[in-house]
Amino acid sequence: MTATSMPAWAREFGITKRPSVGIFATKDNLDIEGTAPPHSHVLRRAFNLLDLDGALCDSAAPLVYFKEVSRIEVAEVLELHRRFWNHGGSADPSDL
Repeated sequence: MTATSMPAWAREFGITKRPSVGIFATKDNLDIEGTAPPHSHVLRRAFNLLDLDGALCDSAAPLVYFKEVSRIEVAEVLELHRRFWNHGGSADPSDL
């Protein structure tokens, strides 16, 4: 992934190119050889169910989900927080 293809939210966080591990801007990034995190099945489900704009992982698990919104609305933020917090790791194979 080149610097020009990084999403706006990543550039705003100072991420100008895709690091070898840790930042995933799309579900397709999980399939790049050598970069899939240990819990890639959880991330695939999260990208599908939560319509994520990105995820940050450490070497063991997802740490942060990114979701762009056009405007910060308290009710929407609370709902996103609830959905992200309660996102489980088990997946129906059809969700992957």
